[in-house]
Amino acid sequence: MAWVGFELVISLLLRSNKTKAVSFDKSSILIIWLGLSLSVTAAVFISFHFKNPTAVVYYSGMIVILAGMILRITAILSLKKRFTTNIAIQDDHSLKTNGLYALVRHPSYTGSLISFAGLGLALGNWLSFITLMIPISAVFIYRITLEEKMLSMHFGKEYEEYKKKSKRLIPFIY
Repeated sequence: MAWVGFELVISLLLRSNKTKAVSFDKSSILIIWLGLSLSVTAAVFISFHFKNPTAVVYYSGMIVILAGMILRITAILSLKKRFTTNIAIQDDHSLKTNGLYALVRHPSYTGSLISFAGLGLALGNWLSFITLMIPISAVFIYRITLEEKMLSMHFGKEYEEYKKKSKRLIPFIY
């Protein structure tokens, strides 16, 4: 519930003003919320058909959720005013390539995916985990593809060089 509350607050407060930004969003935020809602609902429903996870598994999942939230919040705070919930380029936009962004290009999505993996773990079965991770990963990859297209168009060679030095979501892997 804390994660949902946090995401709703940032969705409302950190949306780029369209008069000050060129938007490339293509309703991706709606697609993400729809994908998340359906996946979480299905995963929770599936988990009711299995025995409850042990306390160790459940609390381990809660710790993983918290770790993902901390990573996401850190990524958002490091971008400061450049972070928006819609895909947009601001008038004074600059490319962030240090800190967490030196390792991965989208650490806030990495944090979200870690949180969803924690939820899958807390639900205590592999089917719920898979039901969460496959669709949610797909909607995030769709969103990342839109973002990277926009960043390539705006920053050109600088972004292409940055892509060669960093991974999308998982350091040293992807």
